[in-house]
Order: sequence, then C-alpha cells, then structure tokens
Amino acid sequence: MDSPFSLTKKLTLAFRACAACALVTLLACGDGGGGGVGSNTAEFSFDCSLNGLSGALVLQVEAVEASGITWGNGPNPDITGVIGTGEYTYYTTGSLTLPDRVYMIDGANQFADLWSNIPGDRLVVEWQLFEGGLTMVWDWFGAAFPVPCQMTNSRFL
Repeated sequence: MDSPFSLTKKLTLAFRACAACALVTLLACGDGGGGGVGSNTAEFSFDCSLNGLSGALVLQVEAVEASGITWGNGPNPDITGVIGTGEYTYYTTGSLTLPDRVYMIDGANQFADLWSNIPGDRLVVEWQLFEGGLTMVWDWFGAAFPVPCQMTNSRFL
C-alpha cells in the first residue's frame, strides 16, 4: 500500500495530464479528513449556483492507473511483470441535487453525463477547476452555460 505522500506524489504527476481533476484530488489528499489512506477514491461535496438556484453536488472520483505487461522469451511466453505507465483515468459518479430534481452523474476525466428522471433531461458537462472549487460547463442546446461550485468537504473513501 502506498504512503499518503507517495499517493499524493503519484496523483500530482498524473494530474498534469488531467487538469480538470487535479485540484479536486489534490485537495482531498491534503485535507481529506477520511480514513482511506492510500485510497485511489475520494468524495467531494460542493455548493453550486445556477443563476441564483442553489444546488448540492456530490462527486466520487476514482483514479485508475494504466499498466502494461512484460513477456518472457520463447514462442509461448509467460507474463513476467506488470509495469505502471504513469497515466491515469479519472472516473466520476455522483449526483447534483436541485430543488425540483436530482441529476445522476457518470463520467471520465473532465467530461460527464448528467440525467434526471424527467424524460429527455440529459446534459453533458465539462469540469473546469478554480482554487477551492470547480465550474460545470453545461452544453445547453449548443451554448456553454457555466455553473460555479464551491467545495465544502472532501474525504478519502
């Protein structure tokens, strides 16, 4: 199991390739308050403002490292090792709770799909980070609609 410093270092390097996830995970590593030391999954809570309408965003983010294998010699070689490539994919799940509906969230890296129980109510968002939070940029009928969110809590799972 990795030490918290080792995990933070790995995530810091990986986030250079995934800017949309960097701040969120680094904040969780630095002051997560959770018990999952060495975990690759963290949960984040945000307060969001949709043109004055308040929303609660809860995201679970899992960092999954890519790997490669090494083969032995000969015509039917055995696998001799597994090597980390240093690349990560960040999977997000969660929910956005508004006064009149709840959106479920499923995504990878800086993009996610949001959908509610209302037929046809489906959105694609891009996560953009700023210090202390993130902006969900909604694709609203072809136009970008930014939704600022302030982080209120984070923890390892």
